[in-house]
Amino acid sequence: MKYRIFLSFFLLVACLSLEAQNRVEMAIVVPQQRPDISINTYRIIRGKLLGAMTRSGVASAEYSCIVVCPEISVINEQIVESGMRNITVMDIQLNLVAQQLLTNTVFNSVTLELRGEGQSLDDAVRNAVGKLRSDDGRIGMFISTAKAKIENYYQSNTNSIVQQANSMVAMKRYDEALTLLCSYPTSLAGYSSVSAAIKNVYRQYQNDCASQLMQQARAAYAIGNYTEASERLSLVDPLSSSGNEARALCQQIKKTRDAEAARELAAYERASKNEVELEKYRIKAVSDIATAYCKSLSWYYFIF
Repeated sequence: MKYRIFLSFFLLVACLSLEAQNRVEMAIVVPQQRPDISINTYRIIRGKLLGAMTRSGVASAEYSCIVVCPEISVINEQIVESGMRNITVMDIQLNLVAQQLLTNTVFNSVTLELRGEGQSLDDAVRNAVGKLRSDDGRIGMFISTAKAKIENYYQSNTNSIVQQANSMVAMKRYDEALTLLCSYPTSLAGYSSVSAAIKNVYRQYQNDCASQLMQQARAAYAIGNYTEASERLSLVDPLSSSGNEARALCQQIKKTRDAEAARELAAYERASKNEVELEKYRIKAVSDIATAYCKSLSWYYFIF
């Protein structure tokens, strides 16, 4: 039985790998949002990056530890008199850095010199960035070079990445270990050993954390936060030592008629009854753990 479950896990991962052929996932982040630049301005920058990412075979992700970080600085500012209202003209440097947040590895960077007009830095940056073409060759070269370096880095450091993840597991930093492993591009030849490491870390995570997850789910249920309770339950493997208890709490939550919680639990119950669904659910659980870890990186603000 265990052999069949593990085999289906690897088969499903292999199928997902084919679907993700030549794909690297990157998110857009800023190191803590600056109060003088609005989120909408950063979203315009993200929009300019998306076209180049798509053309280079890079997938955009809301959360990932492989990121592009735009950094903005003003190198010159002047006031131009124009009729009744003066115009502020700013020369701006937009520095784009592609990096891995967990290992602090920088893959590529480029600096774009732009000029914008506005009554504030935010207005000037928005005006300057708005003039950029989505097919700007500088951005395209930055992304394609970053992708090539990312793939080379992971392919060349497969063993050390797995070892680093194992070191995190030894310190019970399971979510960080899974986040690191999940950043490995599935199209690379070394992914088979990474997928085996993901399975091993997830199993240890369940052995150590299932009871804690159940405690968190019961606490959320007790105060009527059924959505939070269902999210905690969704991370408990149905075949773990806490599986029966998780299914029992599922039944109690279903009686509350909380629609969002019910949708989460329906997928959980399907996974409990079917091997293929169970493996899909496990892969989703691993992805959810990695996403939650990225969200916890409070010194970065993810733009999407």
